[in-house]
Amino acid sequence: MKSIKDYEQVLSKSLKKQLNSHVELEIETEGIEKVNHEFFEKLNQICPDLTTGEKDLTGLIRLNFSSKEISSMRNISPSSVRMAKFRLKKKLGLDPDLELVEFIRKV
Repeated sequence: MKSIKDYEQVLSKSLKKQLNSHVELEIETEGIEKVNHEFFEKLNQICPDLTTGEKDLTGLIRLNFSSKEISSMRNISPSSVRMAKFRLKKKLGLDPDLELVEFIRKV
């Protein structure tokens, strides 16, 4: 049977891991914004009401990350990434025949 101290250690490790992931995500987001500064300015002109998460997603797509890579980086399922892409495409008002990746690369 585990003691309270054992549970505290497990919880502490888990929280530290989550905190490190959060810090890494913030650093990653800042890097994406720096690399894609002009792109984000143009995107903001096209659709000024995009959320930070949607902007991050477009930045990752523009950097040629696959849905699987994005899901791993964001710690979400690939189906969640596909749904986010679908919603983003809808929010941007894109033609159903136009690929989101094509649109993002042309911005």
